[in-house]
Amino acid sequence: MENEAFFSEFIYHVKHFLVVFKREPAVERGMEFIAKFSTSLQTSSVQAGTDDEAAEVSDSQDDMHPFLLRLFKFLLQVKLQLMASFYFKYNFKKDVVVVA
Repeated sequence: MENEAFFSEFIYHVKHFLVVFKREPAVERGMEFIAKFSTSLQTSSVQAGTDDEAAEVSDSQDDMHPFLLRLFKFLLQVKLQLMASFYFKYNFKKDVVVVA
């Protein structure tokens, strides 16, 4: 349950960075921290295995750290929601679909 609580708190703070659409240094540093922290979990789980396992890193979903996998799923969901809201706006007054 600790992992679930940590992930939900982590996502709560990640969402603050996702609503800023300007290139601000604080936001870029925060996103860089998120990327480094998330990928460090992946490398630490690979290093925890034997040397033979570390040499054979595959791209399969089973080898990915569960936290990193959940973060990717969350970010993909956010991206899909943004695409739907930005690209498919319907203008009821003119009866046309606005692609923005």
